[in-house]
Amino acid sequence: MHATVNLLRGPAMLNVMRTLEEQGTSYRAITRELSRLNIRTGRGSQWHDVTVEAALTGSRSAAA
Repeated sequence: MHATVNLLRGPAMLNVMRTLEEQGTSYRAITRELSRLNIRTGRGSQWHDVTVEAALTGSRSAAA
């Protein structure tokens, strides 16, 4: 049996990560949660804590 891969994109993905970050969740813990939920990057890869950090800090810079 194959697991279903959840491909959230753009604002929906960032909202999930921001919500977890606002709850005090570390980048590494966000990565684990995304993996647990089988949520992949836009390219279908697994998340890494540095990738989560880059996505969150980059989205804040773009919004400023």
